[in-house]
Amino acid sequence: MNAAVVHAANVAVVVNILRAMTPVAAAHLALNVGAAVLQNITALNDTDLIAVVNRAFAIALADGRGMVVWADIVQAYEAWLAGDV
Repeated sequence: MNAAVVHAANVAVVVNILRAMTPVAAAHLALNVGAAVLQNITALNDTDLIAVVNRAFAIALADGRGMVVWADIVQAYEAWLAGDV
């Protein structure tokens, strides 16, 4: 499978996870990343959320990982806030 297709599929999975979180999952995650940050990330429109998740994958790959962790998403969101996505 084409690497770009795999990457796009991975981004779509993470975006869908963020969109489909149950309140319990969101509350658990909010303990780790902060409720306001999580709420702001999930409130992004689809285009901006995809850009943030795409940047999170770039961060993970730069660290030698094939999948993002929540810290990557938060770091990518902070970069997006600064206009660096």
